Amino acid sequence: MTNWTIDIARQSGWDLWCWVCLIAAGGLVIHWVLGRETQEQQISRRMLTCLIPAGLTGLILSIDGLRHPLVGLFWTTGILILLSGIQYQDLRHRLSQTQLRWLLLMRVLAILLAVPMLFEPVLRWTTRRVPDRPLVLLVDHSGSMSVSDAQNGPTRIQSVVQALSRRWDWDFRPVQTGHRAFPGIGQRGFC
Repeated sequence: MTNWTIDIARQSGWDLWCWVCLIAAGGLVIHWVLGRETQEQQISRRMLTCLIPAGLTGLILSIDGLRHPLVGLFWTTGILILLSGIQYQDLRHRLSQTQLRWLLLMRVLAILLAVPMLFEPVLRWTTRRVPDRPLVLLVDHSGSMSVSDAQNGPTRIQSVVQALSRRWDWDFRPVQTGHRAFPGIGQRGFC
């Protein structure tokens, strides 16, 4: 049986990702303030792409439940990619579309590789070997197993059942046995 989880190590409170998000949000606000568009449509588009993510960053950082490393990983990545896209959008007059796409693609790949390093993710891989064959336990069910070892305590057979139930998922099936003589031996044995 194989199980794996991804944990983020050494992240609590106001870590580096919080400061990176604050700086990126500040960059978005400065970009909105210094924008040169005069048309209503472009102003509203710039407001959507700059002020709303900056406001969401403030919301995420102000609520303790949202200031979680996993939320931070995705939000930091998203806000840095958005900031890069906005900055490259301003270069559209100086560069061709192909150059802009390649530059943005390389920046996004760099962000996707660099941001997880801030969070020190740990991949935990747990393997538990499943037995090839079932384990068969034989428990005596004679009269001595119905005796209690401690006064007012469980009987021996109850103790065995409790111990096995805590340790394994098991199927308890009592088997009826009888006495029979082994061939060639003059004594009686149990099967």
